[in-house]
Amino acid sequence: MPPSLGAHFFASLLNPGVSLLLAVAFGLLWRHNRSQVYPKLAAYCYAVMTAAFILAELIGPEYRALSLIANIGFLLSSILMSASIIIRYEVGIPFLLYSLIFLLMVISYSVASFVDNCLTCRLYNVNFALGSVSLLTAFKMSKAQRKHVIDNILFVLCFLVSANYFIRPILLRVLFSDNFSAFHESLYWATTIFAQIMISVAVALNLLIAIAVDQMMELRREAHTDKLSGLLNRDGFDHALQALRNAERDRNEPIALVIADLDHFKRINDTFGHGVGDAVIAAFGCVVRDTLHDRWIAARFGGEEFSILMCGVTPSEAYGISEKIRRKFEIHCRDNMSGRLRATVSMGLTLGTLSGDIKRLYTEADSTLYEAKRAGRNNVKIHVFDEKIGDFLSQKNENCLHSVVS
Repeated sequence: MPPSLGAHFFASLLNPGVSLLLAVAFGLLWRHNRSQVYPKLAAYCYAVMTAAFILAELIGPEYRALSLIANIGFLLSSILMSASIIIRYEVGIPFLLYSLIFLLMVISYSVASFVDNCLTCRLYNVNFALGSVSLLTAFKMSKAQRKHVIDNILFVLCFLVSANYFIRPILLRVLFSDNFSAFHESLYWATTIFAQIMISVAVALNLLIAIAVDQMMELRREAHTDKLSGLLNRDGFDHALQALRNAERDRNEPIALVIADLDHFKRINDTFGHGVGDAVIAAFGCVVRDTLHDRWIAARFGGEEFSILMCGVTPSEAYGISEKIRRKFEIHCRDNMSGRLRATVSMGLTLGTLSGDIKRLYTEADSTLYEAKRAGRNNVKIHVFDEKIGDFLSQKNENCLHSVVS
């Protein structure tokens, strides 16, 4: 085999070989964790890309029908990769725009192939379609919340990939007068092989790192989540509070801390069984999650004890929200559980600032919780320095309770 033929043969194997390895790698990752959809789409992307490169290497541009099929494969692989990136950020997949780009590419490529027989037009057509998909991906990512460095790198990479597809064929045509003849020996094809290797590896590495980051975040969420209630556990509460303090500029923002305790929970377990007790805990967690703001923190500290931290609320608002949770929980258990079961909750509420001593607030809220227990349970007590404030809040709550619950 002549040296030139050997070099060309080796180069022709690079892209399909790398794409096949990446397809297998992402496929295995998806089989390991099927809850993540985007590794599966990435596996499909590289599998389609492998077939497209093999077909493109076996034929020349003179085989116009097969060339169209190969380039459809390249575009489909690009769309699959775009979808795998977009779906990770939980933003809507632009199916309509994908379809529009696909149809425009197929129609214009067919005209350039079977009507005009213009190779240059065909190459521009394919590259502009691929560049449009990459640009669309970057646009969708700009609308999503990018939490990690890898997200920003992937965002920039989408722009660079788009620039490669839009600019490279034009530069080759203008600066180097590449007329794309002797296609597989042309400068265009040589740069395509090199650029595609770089793009495939760069995107794959970023996605692999993203998968690792997501799995670490998932493990952290599991470690910080109480599975029964769906709320945070004690460690999760502490980490979330520290993250909130680090992120919040106004460290003197008012907060309210609530300690809640399910009434007569041991009696519920002894009378109705631990399965019903677990259902009561899950019901309270559901009510809390449905009521609280995203920025607030709620956790199950253990057994039947819960903690809720609300930011940026007035005493009246904190009291009203606590009463809303109490009443919704009571009504939910009354309407959805055994007729003999009466599940209620007592709450102790105290006020402070985000930069304050959380241990002191916890002690105050816990002490106020026992006041609620001594007052007959199934109520909310607030720790205040002025008894008139407490009387005012209680009276206001009685007058507005119906509107708060509804």
